[in-house]
Amino acid sequence: STVADFTNIEGGTLTGLASYALRGSYGYAITEYVFPESLTTIPSDLFNANTTVKKVTLSSKTTSIGLRAFSGGTALETVTPFLPETLTSLGANVFDSCAKLTDTLELKGKLTSCGTYVFKKCTGLTEVWFGPETKVGEDMFNSCTGLRDLWFEGSYAQFGGDPFRSCNKYQFRVHYPKGDPSWATKLASNFKAWDA
Repeated sequence: STVADFTNIEGGTLTGLASYALRGSYGYAITEYVFPESLTTIPSDLFNANTTVKKVTLSSKTTSIGLRAFSGGTALETVTPFLPETLTSLGANVFDSCAKLTDTLELKGKLTSCGTYVFKKCTGLTEVWFGPETKVGEDMFNSCTGLRDLWFEGSYAQFGGDPFRSCNKYQFRVHYPKGDPSWATKLASNFKAWDA
């Protein structure tokens, strides 16, 4: 089978995995991984440089994804959910160079810790939804040249540095709550690097 389903493990429940456990270059031909609800932490480098995995189903209760967990996943097309609302921490370079990811990205939870370059070179991303308590890391979407629509819900997301460096910023369509007069100021101050 090309599917690794961890939801029904004989003799127990999966609650943790080691870093590099499913890394590329180990010769696995598995293209899909399904994780149980009990696995709430994705360790650093879990799928680092794995060039065969196409689909990953995460626990809807996932709280953290470690640095470089999916970095270099050139075949990765779908992560479900993308991303869980329970997520509070994203390490640096988590999805770096996952250019085939085309799902709408939803950062609607209480993301309070975010590393740099999380989605660097994810050129297939076209749409991102930001929740009111989202922290957006510096260079988070660096070189995501396919981005077009940015949706903001409620109060303004907290930005670090220039999260959209090296993007086609003049092609962005920014959608924000109507009737909030502070948005003009927020856009001017937080997107000032767009003309660089």
